[in-house]
Amino acid sequence: MLVAINTATSMGDAKMEKKKIGSALIGLLLVVMTATNVSAITVEKNIVLPERITPGVKTEYWTIERITLYTINYGPWQIAAINHCKSQDATCSVSKTVEHCMSVSVSGSVKVGIELIEAELGATIGATYCESTTCSVTCHGKDAVLEWRYVEPIKEIVQRKHIVYPDGHEELGETASAYVKMNAAPECRSYCIP
Repeated sequence: MLVAINTATSMGDAKMEKKKIGSALIGLLLVVMTATNVSAITVEKNIVLPERITPGVKTEYWTIERITLYTINYGPWQIAAINHCKSQDATCSVSKTVEHCMSVSVSGSVKVGIELIEAELGATIGATYCESTTCSVTCHGKDAVLEWRYVEPIKEIVQRKHIVYPDGHEELGETASAYVKMNAAPECRSYCIP
């Protein structure tokens, strides 16, 4: 857009030209603001959604409605360490740090985009995460035994479809669920055996 400005030859013309320039700049600013399209919309939980409104066209988009703990997978109990006590008068202790590593995985139906799920959970799908726990036990005159098992929580990500009609009104559609398996600190248990 080009704005031609003539050189004013009198004080009145100069004031008039300043008003024209001011009006032109305001008009240009309004045109730029109107023409600029917002590329993302922020909703609850600070989830950024892709551009969703196309004037005059039926448009559908998805949001994350909620995230809940769906279930927890526990591994089998495994021996971490044993300290065999030599006599009934002895105090036997054992301590061990156990570690479990796994890749974060997703299953089910992903509608909002992996990057939005990752941002909400604070984890990268496909990345390997390790968690550790230190276990210890003290026994008197008995063998000290430590066991551990891995813990893998599975989060359910419930997504909701939104439908925007050409006249601008919006309706809620169906839901879809994705499931993300994550890693958590291993669990320990201990006991003393004669």
